[in-house]
Amino acid sequence: MDSILSFDKSSEPNYYCVLGCDRTSTSDQILREFKVKALELHPDKNNEDPKAECKFKLLMTAKEVLLDEKRRKLYDSWLDGGIAMPFEKWESMSKNVHVSLHWANRKQTNPMLEQSNDCGEGKSGGEKQFVWERDTSLTLNDFRNYRI
Repeated sequence: MDSILSFDKSSEPNYYCVLGCDRTSTSDQILREFKVKALELHPDKNNEDPKAECKFKLLMTAKEVLLDEKRRKLYDSWLDGGIAMPFEKWESMSKNVHVSLHWANRKQTNPMLEQSNDCGEGKSGGEKQFVWERDTSLTLNDFRNYRI
C-alpha cells in the first residue's frame, strides 16, 4: 500500500516516448522505430555506457507492450487513468482494476445526426447524407408561425 501512495508517475517511462512514436502509430511504424532505436541503444555498440543494457531492456519492453493489442489497450487505459501504480502492477491486476475503474476509459459519443438509409444516388460518389427530422407538433408549428 505504501508503494502505491508514494508512487510518482512522472518517474515511470512512457513507452511511446521511449520508442519515439505516439498513440496513433500503427504496428508497422512502431516496429520501424524500434529497429532504429535498437541499433542505437544495443549494448554491443555501447560498451562504455553502463546503463546501455537497462535502456535496451526498456526498449524491448516498450516494443512488446505496444505491439500486442490487448496490452496496448491496457497501457493506454493506464496512461489515461492517472492511477498511482507502476504499469506492471496495473497489468497484473487488470481484471480487477478494469471492473472498478471503468470510468477511466474514454467513451465515444453518439452522433448528433442520424444517417439516412438511402445512399443519394444522384449525388457524386454515393456520399451518405444526414437527414433532419422535422417535429410536427402543433405547439411548435404555432410558435414558428408567431401564433404563440
